[in-house]
Amino acid sequence: MRTYLPILVIASSLCLQSCATGPPPYRKTADIPSSDALKQMVVFRHDPYENSYKIETPWLRDENYSRRGQLLLRTWTAGRELETGHELYRTKNMNVQIFLSFQFNDWQFLDRAYAWGGGKLKTSIISRDVIRCGEFGCLLSEDIAINLKLKEIETIVLVGRGFKFKVSGNSSDIPIFLEHKVLKGFLDALKENTKEV
Repeated sequence: MRTYLPILVIASSLCLQSCATGPPPYRKTADIPSSDALKQMVVFRHDPYENSYKIETPWLRDENYSRRGQLLLRTWTAGRELETGHELYRTKNMNVQIFLSFQFNDWQFLDRAYAWGGGKLKTSIISRDVIRCGEFGCLLSEDIAINLKLKEIETIVLVGRGFKFKVSGNSSDIPIFLEHKVLKGFLDALKENTKEV
Protein backbone atom coordinates (compact mmCIF):
# COMPACT_ATOMS: atom_id res chain seq x y z
CA MET A 1 0.00 0.00 0.00
CA ARG A 2 2.87 2.40 0.70
CA THR A 3 4.09 2.23 -2.89
CA TYR A 4 0.75 3.58 -4.15
CA LEU A 5 0.42 6.43 -1.65
CA PRO A 6 2.53 9.00 -3.60
CA ILE A 7 0.54 8.26 -6.76
CA LEU A 8 -2.77 8.82 -4.95
CA VAL A 9 -1.53 12.09 -3.47
CA ILE A 10 -0.41 13.36 -6.90
CA ALA A 11 -3.70 12.29 -8.52
CA SER A 12 -5.79 13.96 -5.84
CA SER A 13 -3.79 17.21 -6.05
CA LEU A 14 -4.22 17.27 -9.84
CA CYS A 15 -7.96 16.81 -9.39
CA LEU A 16 -8.07 19.70 -6.93
CA GLN A 17 -6.39 21.95 -9.48
CA SER A 18 -8.47 20.95 -12.51
CA CYS A 19 -11.79 20.35 -10.75
CA ALA A 20 -11.78 23.88 -9.35
CA THR A 21 -12.40 25.27 -12.85
CA GLY A 22 -15.56 23.21 -13.44
CA PRO A 23 -19.16 24.40 -13.11
CA PRO A 24 -20.63 25.12 -9.67
CA PRO A 25 -22.38 22.16 -8.01
CA TYR A 26 -26.11 22.02 -8.64
CA ARG A 27 -29.30 20.33 -7.49
CA LYS A 28 -31.54 18.53 -9.98
CA THR A 29 -35.00 20.09 -9.89
CA ALA A 30 -36.46 16.57 -10.06
CA ASP A 31 -34.91 15.88 -6.64
CA ILE A 32 -36.72 18.84 -5.05
CA PRO A 33 -40.15 17.50 -4.06
CA SER A 34 -41.99 20.78 -3.43
CA SER A 35 -41.86 24.55 -3.11
CA ASP A 36 -41.52 24.11 0.67
CA ALA A 37 -38.38 22.04 0.14
CA LEU A 38 -36.86 24.71 -2.11
CA LYS A 39 -37.87 27.46 0.34
CA GLN A 40 -35.63 25.81 2.96
CA MET A 41 -32.67 25.99 0.53
CA VAL A 42 -32.86 29.75 -0.08
CA VAL A 43 -29.83 31.51 1.44
CA PHE A 44 -29.68 35.05 2.84
CA ARG A 45 -26.18 36.62 2.85
CA HIS A 46 -25.39 39.95 4.51
CA ASP A 47 -22.77 42.33 3.11
CA PRO A 48 -21.83 44.56 6.08
CA TYR A 49 -19.91 46.98 3.85
CA GLU A 50 -22.91 47.90 1.71
CA ASN A 51 -25.45 46.90 4.38
CA SER A 52 -27.29 44.88 1.76
CA TYR A 53 -28.54 41.32 1.59
CA LYS A 54 -28.23 38.84 -1.26
CA ILE A 55 -31.01 36.27 -1.37
CA GLU A 56 -30.56 33.27 -3.66
CA THR A 57 -31.49 29.69 -4.41
CA PRO A 58 -28.89 26.97 -4.91
CA TRP A 59 -27.75 26.26 -8.48
CA LEU A 60 -30.45 24.20 -10.22
CA ARG A 61 -30.70 22.10 -13.36
CA ASP A 62 -33.72 20.52 -15.01
CA GLU A 63 -32.09 17.46 -16.59
CA ASN A 64 -35.20 16.68 -18.66
CA TYR A 65 -35.21 20.10 -20.28
CA SER A 66 -31.67 21.42 -20.68
CA ARG A 67 -28.43 19.58 -19.88
CA ARG A 68 -26.19 22.41 -21.07
CA GLY A 69 -26.77 24.89 -18.29
CA GLN A 70 -27.91 25.60 -14.80
CA LEU A 71 -29.58 28.51 -13.09
CA LEU A 72 -30.36 30.19 -9.82
CA LEU A 73 -32.79 32.88 -8.70
CA ARG A 74 -31.38 35.84 -6.80
CA THR A 75 -32.17 39.33 -5.60
CA TRP A 76 -30.67 42.00 -3.35
CA THR A 77 -32.40 44.03 -0.69
CA ALA A 78 -31.72 46.59 2.02
CA GLY A 79 -32.28 46.07 5.71
CA ARG A 80 -31.44 47.27 9.18
CA GLU A 81 -30.01 45.67 12.26
CA LEU A 82 -32.29 45.10 15.23
CA GLU A 83 -31.58 43.73 18.70
CA THR A 84 -33.26 40.49 17.63
CA GLY A 85 -31.51 40.22 14.25
CA HIS A 86 -32.07 41.92 10.91
CA GLU A 87 -35.17 43.41 9.30
CA LEU A 88 -35.14 43.07 5.51
CA TYR A 89 -37.32 45.00 3.07
CA ARG A 90 -38.94 44.24 -0.26
CA THR A 91 -40.92 46.24 -2.84
CA LYS A 92 -43.05 45.16 -5.80
CA ASN A 93 -40.52 46.80 -8.13
CA MET A 94 -37.40 45.15 -6.73
CA ASN A 95 -35.37 43.25 -9.31
CA VAL A 96 -35.17 39.47 -9.35
CA GLN A 97 -32.61 37.78 -11.59
CA ILE A 98 -32.78 34.39 -13.21
CA PHE A 99 -29.02 33.84 -13.47
CA LEU A 100 -28.07 31.26 -16.12
CA SER A 101 -24.66 29.65 -16.57
CA PHE A 102 -23.85 27.59 -19.69
CA GLN A 103 -20.85 25.68 -20.99
CA PHE A 104 -20.11 25.12 -24.68
CA ASN A 105 -17.30 24.10 -27.02
CA ASP A 106 -18.05 27.05 -29.35
CA TRP A 107 -19.14 30.60 -28.57
CA GLN A 108 -22.93 31.03 -28.70
CA PHE A 109 -22.89 34.77 -27.90
CA LEU A 110 -26.05 34.57 -25.79
CA ASP A 111 -27.45 38.09 -25.49
CA ARG A 112 -31.27 38.02 -25.54
CA ALA A 113 -34.25 36.08 -24.20
CA TYR A 114 -37.94 35.67 -25.02
CA ALA A 115 -40.87 34.51 -22.92
CA TRP A 116 -43.24 31.85 -24.23
CA GLY A 117 -45.74 33.78 -26.35
CA GLY A 118 -43.24 36.21 -27.83
CA GLY A 119 -42.42 38.83 -25.21
CA LYS A 120 -38.79 39.99 -25.19
CA LEU A 121 -37.20 39.83 -21.72
CA LYS A 122 -34.68 42.24 -20.20
CA THR A 123 -31.26 40.61 -20.06
CA SER A 124 -27.79 41.33 -18.72
CA ILE A 125 -24.68 39.66 -20.11
CA ILE A 126 -22.74 38.67 -17.00
CA SER A 127 -19.60 37.07 -18.44
CA ARG A 128 -17.99 35.07 -21.26
CA ASP A 129 -14.90 33.11 -20.29
CA VAL A 130 -12.56 30.39 -21.50
CA ILE A 131 -12.54 27.69 -18.82
CA ARG A 132 -9.75 25.57 -20.30
CA CYS A 133 -8.27 24.48 -23.61
CA GLY A 134 -6.71 21.23 -24.73
CA GLU A 135 -5.85 19.27 -27.85
CA PHE A 136 -9.56 18.82 -28.69
CA GLY A 137 -10.54 22.49 -28.35
CA CYS A 138 -11.76 24.73 -25.55
CA LEU A 139 -14.47 24.62 -22.92
CA LEU A 140 -16.22 28.00 -22.78
CA SER A 141 -18.69 29.52 -20.34
CA GLU A 142 -21.39 32.09 -20.97
CA ASP A 143 -23.41 33.63 -18.14
CA ILE A 144 -26.53 35.70 -18.76
CA ALA A 145 -29.28 36.98 -16.47
CA ILE A 146 -32.98 37.54 -17.07
CA ASN A 147 -34.16 40.61 -15.14
CA LEU A 148 -37.73 40.54 -13.81
CA LYS A 149 -39.60 42.63 -11.25
CA LEU A 150 -40.89 40.95 -8.11
CA LYS A 151 -44.46 41.69 -9.19
CA GLU A 152 -43.83 39.73 -12.41
CA ILE A 153 -42.63 36.72 -10.38
CA GLU A 154 -45.77 37.01 -8.22
CA THR A 155 -47.98 36.96 -11.34
CA ILE A 156 -46.18 33.90 -12.75
CA VAL A 157 -46.57 32.07 -9.42
CA LEU A 158 -50.25 33.03 -9.24
CA VAL A 159 -50.91 31.54 -12.69
CA GLY A 160 -49.26 28.33 -11.46
CA ARG A 161 -47.72 26.89 -14.63
CA GLY A 162 -44.07 27.76 -14.25
CA PHE A 163 -42.14 30.00 -16.63
CA LYS A 164 -41.11 29.02 -20.18
CA PHE A 165 -38.58 31.11 -22.03
CA LYS A 166 -35.64 30.78 -24.37
CA VAL A 167 -32.18 32.30 -24.32
CA SER A 168 -30.77 33.16 -27.75
CA GLY A 169 -27.50 34.09 -29.34
CA ASN A 170 -25.90 34.16 -32.78
CA SER A 171 -25.50 30.38 -32.81
CA SER A 172 -28.10 28.99 -30.44
CA ASP A 173 -31.63 29.02 -29.04
CA ILE A 174 -31.89 27.35 -25.64
CA PRO A 175 -35.38 26.67 -24.26
CA ILE A 176 -35.70 26.78 -20.47
CA PHE A 177 -38.56 25.77 -18.20
CA LEU A 178 -38.52 27.15 -14.66
CA GLU A 179 -40.89 25.03 -12.62
CA HIS A 180 -43.66 26.53 -10.48
CA LYS A 181 -42.23 24.92 -7.30
CA VAL A 182 -38.90 26.74 -7.81
CA LEU A 183 -40.48 30.16 -8.30
CA LYS A 184 -42.96 29.66 -5.46
CA GLY A 185 -40.30 28.39 -3.06
CA PHE A 186 -38.11 31.43 -3.75
CA LEU A 187 -41.07 33.82 -3.44
CA ASP A 188 -42.29 32.22 -0.18
CA ALA A 189 -38.80 32.45 1.37
CA LEU A 190 -38.54 36.10 0.32
CA LYS A 191 -41.97 37.00 1.73
CA GLU A 192 -41.45 35.16 5.02
CA ASN A 193 -38.15 36.91 5.70
CA THR A 194 -38.79 40.44 4.45
CA LYS A 195 -41.17 43.28 5.18
CA GLU A 196 -43.00 44.98 2.30
CA VAL A 197 -42.44 48.74 2.10
